[in-house]
Amino acid sequence: MKSNLPDITVIILTFNEEIHIRRCLESLQNIAKKIIVVDSYSTDKTKDICEEYHVDFYQRKWNHNHAEQLNWAIDNCKIDTLFTMKMDSDEYLTTELIGEIIDFFKTNNIFKYNGYILKRGLIVKGRQIKHGDFKIQNLLRIWKTGQGRSEERWMDEHIQLENPSLYSFQNLFFDENLNSISWWTQKHINYARREALDYLLSKYTNQFKNSDQVSNTSAKTKRLLKNNIYDKAPLFLRAFLYFIYRYFIKLGFLDGTQGLIWHFLQGFWYRFLVDVNIYELEKAMDKNPQKINEFLKENKIQ
Repeated sequence: MKSNLPDITVIILTFNEEIHIRRCLESLQNIAKKIIVVDSYSTDKTKDICEEYHVDFYQRKWNHNHAEQLNWAIDNCKIDTLFTMKMDSDEYLTTELIGEIIDFFKTNNIFKYNGYILKRGLIVKGRQIKHGDFKIQNLLRIWKTGQGRSEERWMDEHIQLENPSLYSFQNLFFDENLNSISWWTQKHINYARREALDYLLSKYTNQFKNSDQVSNTSAKTKRLLKNNIYDKAPLFLRAFLYFIYRYFIKLGFLDGTQGLIWHFLQGFWYRFLVDVNIYELEKAMDKNPQKINEFLKENKIQ
């Protein structure tokens, strides 16, 4: 553990992230006393790169659920700093945010809050996305150790805190995935099946009855809008309407070619694919909640 650094342990989940992990680790060197990587048995150079940075490296089988893997890390990886932080491998902190965190953690203000909001920007094919209602995401990414856990969902999980007292940093960090569109679409084919399962479990069971009780106000608002407006709109039609809203009404076209790629694939193609999965699964399960649980047992969700 490094001394004279903010009292933060960062958790990163990895699988074949050699293209991203060095950039992520470099950005964390000056704001974390400890970095924990929980790897799902990568077959590339992820482990070798992590060893260069002397992180605490664990390997654990992927059980097809990000929340479950993160909560395992929280419970089992010996976090002994005052705060815990979550980062994805394809994310990195800007110099401005690094300086802001360092300065803030030198003050006694850190004891006033048990959670910290970081503002995430998105870069697609070398261009920051600034329109389409997708400019910035406010995410609860740092929390007082022992007080935060991930919601147990298949998709769109957030950190939950009891009695949250939150502070928001002003500078950005970025999500910039460097993989090909072929890789991205394959990954989102799997995501679509998971999100469809979340939808059906919410519709037919009580599994997510408290799903709107997330600690982050902006995340809670987004989920309430999705639950109460988007999810109540007709299957398939809502994907068209959402794309029109993002690309035309919210000026997503101003992001150029990269904006067209992003808003069409993430705002229409992916949302339409989720609806196809909902339609297919709901029909196969005959709207029977028990069959949803049987499906989860019999099928691997990757």
